[in-house]
Amino acid sequence: INAEYGDFRIHTMRMLLLLVLLPLTMANMYDILMPNYLPPPGCDKCASWAGKDPSIWASGKRPVDASNSCAMPAALINGTRTVEASFSGAWCYCESTGVAGTCVAPLLRPEQINLQLASPSVVVASFVTYEDTPPGSSSPLANLTSFDGTSKLVSGVSHLYQDVANKRNYTMHFVRLSELNPRSTYTYAVRSGTKGAAWSEGFSFRAPYAAGPTRVAIYGDMGNSLYNNMENLLADCAAGTVDAVVHMGDHAYDLGTSADRHGDAYMNAFQPVLSSCPWLPVIGNHESYLGPGSDKSPLSTTERYLNQTFGIPYGQVATEPVDTATTALGSLLTKGTYYGVGSHGTSSGTSRYNSVDIGLFHIVGLDLDPGPSPDGSTVWALWNLSLIHI
Repeated sequence: INAEYGDFRIHTMRMLLLLVLLPLTMANMYDILMPNYLPPPGCDKCASWAGKDPSIWASGKRPVDASNSCAMPAALINGTRTVEASFSGAWCYCESTGVAGTCVAPLLRPEQINLQLASPSVVVASFVTYEDTPPGSSSPLANLTSFDGTSKLVSGVSHLYQDVANKRNYTMHFVRLSELNPRSTYTYAVRSGTKGAAWSEGFSFRAPYAAGPTRVAIYGDMGNSLYNNMENLLADCAAGTVDAVVHMGDHAYDLGTSADRHGDAYMNAFQPVLSSCPWLPVIGNHESYLGPGSDKSPLSTTERYLNQTFGIPYGQVATEPVDTATTALGSLLTKGTYYGVGSHGTSSGTSRYNSVDIGLFHIVGLDLDPGPSPDGSTVWALWNLSLIHI
């Protein structure tokens, strides 16, 4: 959606025209290389991709830097729960056996990096590391370089998420990048506060804004398939066709499966977009609704979004924050949402319902599926919208 005028009737009509006139391009999933990932358990070395069927890659050609890297070849991503479909993340063929296996995440290296919209001048950088010990007193860092070339280190907060059932520990980090100059380009890298932690590669993004032409991609039902819109979003953000992303829910379905690795795979695949294009993740019925018959979501999917769906506040508040999410991505996204839109502007104080301003748009995200307090979001939304002056 692209809007340029403040009057509701005028810019609504122009938005409809733009939706018709914007050129439609076909783009699917892109390939993901994860060279820092380790070979699958029981495998000493990944085999080279040279000589493998090139049709598994997005372009039908092996990426020149693929080497023997762990990867998610796009043409094989078809939603099936197999290693080669990257359902549980990056994989490779073992050199000694030729068997495909899911690779292992390295310690202390940032992944699942994404920027959440918070206000017209604030974004929250969130990311995950895997560590042997709980977060200590040292804060995670972002090295932020502004449009004029000046750099500064910005500290944030870290939280431990323990997947007790699968004996996996996630350290989730959140760094607030504030006082951003509207529409200016910034570069950044992030790292855990733990001694010996690696810096991420560098990323760039354009800061949000409070006025002027407004370009936002709004969609839902991403899906776990070659035929999703990640490549469109990546190209549009890089070209300046869109400045932010609103995901209305139904992210990739069954995100709690494969011992949370399916959710990890989704976020690592989405990282090229979300590390450079701030977003607002909203929940859909597949993340929250337990309805009758065929509408019943798997328990693992519901639990992944439990914190966001049922509105448990999470943040640096006077009382001890409570996190009821029982899956890793649920914990990551809902904490990020709380630190972002839930704690800025017309703050809701919860990750269940919230709002954000960007340019000419005031965007409200609500959970209207059944929950302990279904009327809470409605009451808040009416109050929130009453603050808007047209």
